[in-house]
Amino acid sequence: MNYRLFVTDLDGTLLDDKKHISEETIDAIKKLYDKKVLFAVATGRAPRGIRRIIEEFSFDIPCICFNGALIITSKSNENVFEQTLEPNDALKVISLLNDENYSFVVWKKHEVYSSKLSPEIISYANRYETVANIVTDFTPISQLGIHKILVTAEEDKIITLQHKLQQMQFLSLDFYPSSANYLEIVNSKTSKGIALEIIQNKYSISPNETIVIGDSYNDLSMFEKAGLKIAMENAPLDIKKHADIIAKSNNEDGVCKIIKEIFFK
Repeated sequence: MNYRLFVTDLDGTLLDDKKHISEETIDAIKKLYDKKVLFAVATGRAPRGIRRIIEEFSFDIPCICFNGALIITSKSNENVFEQTLEPNDALKVISLLNDENYSFVVWKKHEVYSSKLSPEIISYANRYETVANIVTDFTPISQLGIHKILVTAEEDKIITLQHKLQQMQFLSLDFYPSSANYLEIVNSKTSKGIALEIIQNKYSISPNETIVIGDSYNDLSMFEKAGLKIAMENAPLDIKKHADIIAKSNNEDGVCKIIKEIFFK
């Protein structure tokens, strides 16, 4: 098969556990570009959180951010697609989070907001090299457009919150844990898979010409749009069951090794 699109998740896939990308992997991706293969990234991160990674490359990279709520291009800065939260539902969720004293951030493209500077929020903001803006009234931000709400808490509290939000039956919102300590809240009409389909249509690339590699549940929607589905060795068993190939772990340069195996044998 002549593959024309290679899409990778970031955390737990392209990046090792220290959030680094190896020089060997960077070189392999540059060779993909030379081979006329479109390289794209798909992540739950905000654009600010991927800047350091995509700056390693001189060519334009389609970037799926906020798990599909925003698609931008790295060099031309084209806003390909965006889908924000329904304002009233977003405000109801924020009210609940404040009432129950959860730590959370609200993302609007490049800006991050919170109602308090808890240790969890400070740690999260530092990780993405940003500072959370403290606000008491989220109404103006909700009207401008919220791309994602992220809640950070202990695992049992995340599970409890997810059940509570699901019982409130928000038709416009989806809730899912991106890790044991994070719950992500996005528009129900967005996913990495929907965003991938938009990229495929934009560049006239078919699913059969697409390779997807990932390690988490939010990557499964992309698997449905790919001719070749690859899971990382460090992925949960449920993810591996949906994959055609299992790559080496993210700490063993799994993405680099799979690129070489498929394209440069």
